[in-house]
Amino acid sequence: MKPGTLITSFQDNRGRTVTVTTLQESDFEDLLTYANDLIDEDTYVLLSGSHLTRTHEKKYVTDAVSDMQKKKKIHLIARIDGHLAASFEIRILPLRKSHAGEIGISLAPTYRDSGIGKKCMEILITEAKKAGLRLLVLTCFATNARALHVYTSFGFREAGRIPGLLYYKERYEDEVMMYLPLRQAR
Repeated sequence: MKPGTLITSFQDNRGRTVTVTTLQESDFEDLLTYANDLIDEDTYVLLSGSHLTRTHEKKYVTDAVSDMQKKKKIHLIARIDGHLAASFEIRILPLRKSHAGEIGISLAPTYRDSGIGKKCMEILITEAKKAGLRLLVLTCFATNARALHVYTSFGFREAGRIPGLLYYKERYEDEVMMYLPLRQAR
């Protein structure tokens, strides 16, 4: 995928225009602020602890763009009026798993509950099919009922749980593993 390519635009439930593009190197400053805001919020994402540095995020974005060009990743961002609303991706798994991709998705707090997350998931599934993937997988905090509901509504099924794998707000939480077949295996 070419960096900065327009994938689509749509209206969210509040009538705002959402523009979805592939990640490009110039997005790194916005992505750094976005990631550090999620760390500050201490929400249901794996990011936690100290803020990410400019050096770390610059490398992450450079590597992500390179992986997109090598067809190892699909990384998209959604913007509203120039503000980063969501970051969502599919990491193509290596070797004998290269027919599958792992989903990662997050939304800025201001843009939650407006239909953007569901549309991002729909776009990821469409892009996964275009890329020829047969299976999508993801993991989720067992206590994140909102996300589990969304994933289930798209047909994801629970494959299992790992008890106490996630340390979140001074507690050990279960991690749920989910999958969505895109095509039948032969």
